[in-house]
Amino acid sequence: MKKVAATIGSLFALWAVFTISPAVAQNPQFPQTLPPNTVVGRSGISAGPAQAIPFAALTPGLLAAASGDFACTLSPSTCTINAGVVGNSKLANMAANTIKCNPTGSSAVSQDCISPVVTSLIASTSLTSPLHIGGSTVGSSLTLQSTSAAGTTDFLSFQTGSQVETLRIDTAGKHLIGLTAALTNGDATFLTVENAGKSGFTGGAYGLFQFSNDTSSSFLGFFKNRGTVKGVGQTTVVNGDDIGELAFEASDGTNYVKTGYFTQTVNGPVSTGIVPSMYVWGQTSSAGTLFEGMRLSAAGHLRVGNANALPTNSACAGFSLAAVSSDVAGTVTFTSATTCTINFGTAFINAPKCSVTPNTTASTVGVSQTTTQLSASFGAAQTSMTWICLGV
Repeated sequence: MKKVAATIGSLFALWAVFTISPAVAQNPQFPQTLPPNTVVGRSGISAGPAQAIPFAALTPGLLAAASGDFACTLSPSTCTINAGVVGNSKLANMAANTIKCNPTGSSAVSQDCISPVVTSLIASTSLTSPLHIGGSTVGSSLTLQSTSAAGTTDFLSFQTGSQVETLRIDTAGKHLIGLTAALTNGDATFLTVENAGKSGFTGGAYGLFQFSNDTSSSFLGFFKNRGTVKGVGQTTVVNGDDIGELAFEASDGTNYVKTGYFTQTVNGPVSTGIVPSMYVWGQTSSAGTLFEGMRLSAAGHLRVGNANALPTNSACAGFSLAAVSSDVAGTVTFTSATTCTINFGTAFINAPKCSVTPNTTASTVGVSQTTTQLSASFGAAQTSMTWICLGV
């Protein structure tokens, strides 16, 4: 690609000094074929026979370094190709608004070449001067193509500084910064952009800056649509759909392992203009289990604690756990008794601070807790109790 871009840029430089003349009868000396990778043009400011110009001669200073007979600059755009250096083949004068070229890798019959053909020339040199490529209309576009083959390991490389790669787009379309190959484990396999930081940096970083004299701010958006065709139409999300997630992953020495997340999820029925949502925080236990640690519902209710860490019976006859109970907060019913002890579903690191409320008869309450149990004693027999335990 770099070579193609080089040739195009050099052609533009050379084009400025071509003399285009009206079509005339073909000179018998006009060759039937051109050497590989050559064009035919006319140098200088006067009309005359066209010349076969090797692609190598289109790179400023390349031929000059070898013979001293060629000079080309891009600013201003001037080129001088002396007879003898390129053979000065005695060709017919050129048709209007064309050059002759052979855009193949082998000898072939010369052909009229206009811009679309010239873009496919096979270059053999690199342009070392600053390069500007672009159209001149409101509908102009630029296509960079790494290969015309069925690529499997092709890529586009962008280099700055002392020819240091700062961005690579690989054959799968992934954008890699500071990496020459995409990561292949953990959730990295789902990434479109992988930023490991530019050369000399130990990691990637993003900053969002807002400069405006108003209340607006920088923006990072997550968008969810159940439609399967990109950019076309709207298909309604449903209760339980994740809208966006920030994931945290760390290496265990072999793979990247998900250690936590912060997610927004649809939390209720969806209607026009109304998509209720909740926030969910997750983390990993010391046993390696990834679990939900906290959620804030669409109703504004906060639930703290592992939803899967459910207390169990230790010494509480007739033990029955109420719905949505957890180690952090819950309610249990039991056979009438003055004591009740439950086991936490997941042990605390330190003994938590707990508060217990009897639900049936007013009574004094005694509470004790360890990292694994909560025990309550009552001055009068009870059939249920509610608790709140705070700790880590």
